[in-house]
Amino acid sequence: MSFFKCSIAPIIFSISSFSAFADDPAMLSGQSDPQFAAAIALWLDHRDLDALNEFSTLANSGNRAAQVFLGQIESQLYLHADVTAGLNALDRQALLAQWDGQTAQNWLEAAAEDVELAQALLDRRRHGSRMEATEALIDFTELREAHTGLVHLQNGDGSEYLTIMPDVIGLSTHPAISAEARWLGYSLYQELLLYGGGGAADGLDHGRLSEAALALEAAGATDNETSENWTSVIISGLPNDEFSHANWQAQGRFILAEYSLSPIATICVDICPGHPDNCAQNLSFVTQDPLYVYHYSPAEWAISTADYQASPRFPYDVAALAEHSEIVASLRQNGHEFHICDVPSFVRD
Repeated sequence: MSFFKCSIAPIIFSISSFSAFADDPAMLSGQSDPQFAAAIALWLDHRDLDALNEFSTLANSGNRAAQVFLGQIESQLYLHADVTAGLNALDRQALLAQWDGQTAQNWLEAAAEDVELAQALLDRRRHGSRMEATEALIDFTELREAHTGLVHLQNGDGSEYLTIMPDVIGLSTHPAISAEARWLGYSLYQELLLYGGGGAADGLDHGRLSEAALALEAAGATDNETSENWTSVIISGLPNDEFSHANWQAQGRFILAEYSLSPIATICVDICPGHPDNCAQNLSFVTQDPLYVYHYSPAEWAISTADYQASPRFPYDVAALAEHSEIVASLRQNGHEFHICDVPSFVRD
């Protein structure tokens, strides 16, 4: 079950503890191959056809780094849609997946035979194993993947949802995460109190929940006025009959003001001069996962977030988040106009 209303994409992400791996990350097999480095350079330069062909060739030759990289980006259409959107299913699978001419599987399945990171990435996608996998990805400093795992955890992970929530909330207290993640951890705590009615509720351990709340307070999650404004936008959202140009743009300005979104905000200013607020709110509305997730590198082990944000492809990726969103596709199919710089046509004047 979930306590979140998702008319505006929830922004929830947390980090636990860093292991020694974070200080001295091990190279994946094949990562030092000059051909892999060249493929990464092509990808960062937004030369996707050349880059994907290089990655595919390397993956099929057994290069584990190429396999893990393709496995991470395969499900994220906006990262390769310029090439794959026009391909038929078989050609797309042959380019991005392990393909034997009859069946395809994500390259992570092959890499997981001897790459712990690949196994953690697979487990993060599997219902019921997200808690352990997310903690492992935190240790690997794969922040985008870890944040995505925490979104799934906080929005419900089966029958153990209430049992694990104190631990999930506790993850948001790590000093490496942003204030927004702590604010949302605190909001989740408040929602759980309302659900529990002050007593025991279906496996919810209020003692452990209180300990998590104290950790949140110590981390400063409960003493900032902005937390109330932020979580009121994310948790409650706007009912459809309250969408208006004014509040749509107001929420966009609020998102732009949040420091953790500054890389995306800068892109919105560049691609939508005069209307960056529309850009920010549109992105927040149409992205499947929290908007904060997308300013991290999709594969931190191969490309640092700093290098990703400084690369020529980052502005394209930000715009592609909207252009290749399932929500945007649905809106257009239903006759609504959508452009990243404009208030959507379904929003009333």
